[in-house]
Amino acid sequence: TVTGLQTRVSDGYIQTLELQDLVREQMGRFNGRNRPAELPPLWQPGSIRADDQASALVRQSYAAQRPLIGYYFSENWSYWVWMVLLAAGFFSWVFRNFRALRLVAADQPTATAPLEVPEHRLHYLRPVPVAAALLVVFSLAPFFDLQAPAAYTDLLQLLLLVTLTALGWRSWPRPLFWYWVGIVAAFFALTFAYAVRAPGLGVRWLALLLNVAAAGLGWRFWRYLKQNRLLAGFVRPVALLFIGLNILAGLASAYGRVSVAKMFTTTAIFGLTQVVALSAFVRVVTEAFYLQVQRSRRAGGLSGRFGFGKMESGLRKGLTAIVGVLWLMLFTTNLNLYNLFYRVIGHALTAPHQLGSTTFTLGNVLMFVGIVLVTIQLQKYVGYFFGEADDDFNAETNRKGSWMVAIRLGILGVGLFLATLASGLPVDKIAIVLGALGVGIGLGLQNIINNLVSGVILIFERPFQVGDYIEVNGKTGRVKDIGIRASKLISQAGSEIILPNGDLLSGHVINWTLSNNHIRTELGLSLGPETDLDQARRLISEEILANGSTLHKVAPEILLNSVNTAGYDLKVLFWINNIRQEQALKSELLASIYHHLTQAGITVR
Repeated sequence: TVTGLQTRVSDGYIQTLELQDLVREQMGRFNGRNRPAELPPLWQPGSIRADDQASALVRQSYAAQRPLIGYYFSENWSYWVWMVLLAAGFFSWVFRNFRALRLVAADQPTATAPLEVPEHRLHYLRPVPVAAALLVVFSLAPFFDLQAPAAYTDLLQLLLLVTLTALGWRSWPRPLFWYWVGIVAAFFALTFAYAVRAPGLGVRWLALLLNVAAAGLGWRFWRYLKQNRLLAGFVRPVALLFIGLNILAGLASAYGRVSVAKMFTTTAIFGLTQVVALSAFVRVVTEAFYLQVQRSRRAGGLSGRFGFGKMESGLRKGLTAIVGVLWLMLFTTNLNLYNLFYRVIGHALTAPHQLGSTTFTLGNVLMFVGIVLVTIQLQKYVGYFFGEADDDFNAETNRKGSWMVAIRLGILGVGLFLATLASGLPVDKIAIVLGALGVGIGLGLQNIINNLVSGVILIFERPFQVGDYIEVNGKTGRVKDIGIRASKLISQAGSEIILPNGDLLSGHVINWTLSNNHIRTELGLSLGPETDLDQARRLISEEILANGSTLHKVAPEILLNSVNTAGYDLKVLFWINNIRQEQALKSELLASIYHHLTQAGITVR
């Protein structure tokens, strides 16, 4: 019956709570064992035979961990499924981008078409990015489950060390690589030395010497990074922390607190190896995004050389914040402090606060702010993935349409919607806020809202597109970007003209390239009085039509502008294919016309 089912569910729930309390109690007792000294100080050695203890522990540990690992894999196989999907997705992404760049280079064998990927940009990525994909997966694998068995964590760390060593061999300078080999050797040596729960005198001295040697290695590694700055900046503070924890571990081991020494040592070596891996992870992801932008630009016929620094800076800041949080989670887990911090921070974020009649939590506020910030950054940089760049000076007038503005508006709309949901505010409170905004709009934000609405109208009406050559209120230039509030033009001199969308919609806009890129231009020529006008007209017309950048379907018009005793003034009207090449083409034609007229004996004044 339903009553019996409810009773069984209640019994199961109560038993689960009791088991959780029991686990917390046992963990508290286990952590309490780290406080007293398990062994006498090093200068008062006990009588434990280290060799027997070590060999027996290895056999017992292997026998105990084997069924535990098997059970963990059977219960958490979904983690490996996600890791395989992550590795396959990253591999496919990078592999396809490399292949697309090669295809573009093969189809466009010109000076600007080759695979323009500077070597200093790609340290880790290769056309077949197996090692990079494994690095991404194994760097993030420990964070799938922070409460995994120690043997499982050690296995993941071993795979990470092997992957990063292989990647470092081909990507790092030799001094940095040998420092990394020393860190890996310290990892295995310290793990072996602290594998014995109650070590003898020899093992304790060995562990102490290894801690001192690790601290010295950390110091030299820190000085090397300070001078060369080859890894991310957040590696250096962790190297100093590695030194301090090894010194504390050595002192704890000398005073007989072996469990404390083991905890400090494990935290130090895991923290340093993980932070180096996360530094490489940040670089790999940054390079992958750089490759994506290259592919998008080259597929659109743009040059592969562009300013990536602005996007790279923002991307690295975001990734550094993410990996910083992940590293702190792993660091506090190794110190057995993660659960404590999790409860304290969780309580602070979920505790309700009252402001008038509105109840909110700090977690909702932080979630709201975080989603808004991510949305702003995403709509800011999304254009890079479709080939846009701030230094886009192309001779060709590439019309990209205004769909990028629609994408940005969609991102902003979805982001604000999610942020509103995350805030936890009820619908009636949101309606009040929107009403207040309506009053503010009516009082002082008319121009801003006018520009926003005008931007939306420009998207769908499309009087011009990105890449069009337009003239507005005496300002002429190529449309670089149609923004949400304002649009940008690039003048012939290279300056950026920012025009509010309201002015573009309500003003008189001359679009020179609405249906095509053609434009009629003119040249002025002054010839001597003895000139044969028919011959001059024929030579000028032939020279214009011989140029590939002029429009041959419409014959040039050569008009007599004025006549005087000094000679003839001619006005030459003709059409060209690309408005962006007007000035350069006029200069080229003037030089060639002058050359041919003088060869024919015609005087050009």
